Amino acid sequence: MLTNKRLTYSVVFLISCYFMILMHIYAPNMGGLGLKLPGNILCWGIISLVIFIAGISLFSLPAHALPQSLKLFILGGILLSLPAFYTSQVVLSTALIRLAGLWGGIALFWVLIQLRFSSQQRKFLLLSVLVGALIEWGITLWQLKTHSYDNWMEFVPGTRPYGIFQQINVLASFLATGYAIALWFCLNTANRLLTNFCRIAVVMLPTMLVILQSRVGYLGCAAVFVLLCVVYRHQPRKILLLLALSLCGVAIGELLKNSHWLAPLVAIVDKEGSNSERIYIMKSAIEMIRQRPIMGWGYGHFEYVVARVSPQLLHHTFPYPIPHAHNEFLFGWAEGGIAAAAGMLAIAAGYLTLIKGNNRYALPLWALSLPIALHTMTEYPLYQSAAHWLTLILLCRLCISEQPAELPQKKTYKVVAAAVVSISFCAVVFFASGFKTHQVLTEFERTGMKNSAPVAQLINPWVQWERYNYDRHVAMLLQFNQTHDAALLDNFYRWGSEYVGQHNDLNVYRSLISIARHQHNDADEQKLREQLAIIKPGSN
Repeated sequence: MLTNKRLTYSVVFLISCYFMILMHIYAPNMGGLGLKLPGNILCWGIISLVIFIAGISLFSLPAHALPQSLKLFILGGILLSLPAFYTSQVVLSTALIRLAGLWGGIALFWVLIQLRFSSQQRKFLLLSVLVGALIEWGITLWQLKTHSYDNWMEFVPGTRPYGIFQQINVLASFLATGYAIALWFCLNTANRLLTNFCRIAVVMLPTMLVILQSRVGYLGCAAVFVLLCVVYRHQPRKILLLLALSLCGVAIGELLKNSHWLAPLVAIVDKEGSNSERIYIMKSAIEMIRQRPIMGWGYGHFEYVVARVSPQLLHHTFPYPIPHAHNEFLFGWAEGGIAAAAGMLAIAAGYLTLIKGNNRYALPLWALSLPIALHTMTEYPLYQSAAHWLTLILLCRLCISEQPAELPQKKTYKVVAAAVVSISFCAVVFFASGFKTHQVLTEFERTGMKNSAPVAQLINPWVQWERYNYDRHVAMLLQFNQTHDAALLDNFYRWGSEYVGQHNDLNVYRSLISIARHQHNDADEQKLREQLAIIKPGSN
């Protein structure tokens, strides 16, 4: 049987392997958010496995007093779960997936607190994240240089690089986290080899951030640097050296961005359009909150409602679907009402309490999480990248002291531990089979949805349930063109009518309008045209 020490080593090894190897493996996909991305399925499989392995130790270790941060996280999770009880059945699956991600993160934080990490293990975990960031730096450089469309990442040459994350700002906040960790090592290690390695990283990472032109990356780096300057003000020589190295990286980035080598590949990005859109999104979210501050609009309804609030009150139509408020607090309040807003505040309070931990490194380690935490206030990285969620939880855990107060195990503790271990084991199986689901659906979509037999034989369609249903019903339309079976249209119409109550999909709207016209349903056709005109003026 594994000893507790070996379980801890296993957890450290697994997390490190993920950051240094597994997270950089590309799998063909069709884009999207959450579990639509295979990288997120893989990451959640790793998180589930870590919870399972760490959870085994719960039965033999004494219970540890819950830190104030975890108590607040649990309170926040409970408050954020309340709106699910009055969320409509149509979007309940969306709400449950989001809440499962939240509680999965809380469970990971809890089981990691039960393990005792040595100083070397803590540093190795941080180093693995830094190495992961440098590997992404290398992948990004390769994307800048590649000219062939036939490449292992299906990257389109000439477009802005995004690493493995498939979104530029998500890449930038991860690189900024790596930069923060490199700064921390330079200020906290006496190992000359490691110090020199991290000094090189302090130059390299800002260089790439300048080339990427990501403001959220700049913000994360600046916030961490300023805070670490305050914390380590008694080391002015080191601070000045790191400032010089950082500025050197920025200068190199500017030179490369304007060089003959990169200038044709890296156009200066116009931020005015994105600024304007983000302002309209946030104004619309605030208006949604003003209209329903107590109950909210319900989980899963933001995309639908914001596309109607903005044209009516702000006289602005979004050119594409908006699934998120680009601010986690506004998003939670708009959908979940006052309960969700209180839950977000509780989680924010728990995050801030990490600063005053008994661990003398609590504040500087907390600073390392700022790039991702700040990113959640301007976009939605935790939905786009489960790796960011894992990184954030890991950094929060490292702020906690390794000598917590011990308590005698109670029956309730053992019941919760058994539930966590059992659920995490089921989750490992769920995500392992879910990866196969993703592969089958991707192949199905890329081959024109002609052969639906593999889709019908999937053993776990729930991991991508919405995508599975979308593909299945679009295939019905294609099949109708061959068989003219009216039942296929009826099935699509029932599904599509519910789908457009949550999503602003122009193709589904147009298909519903065509079916209503084909069935001489003039009233429904007119209603659908009116709805389509709201989200896409002139589309009729």
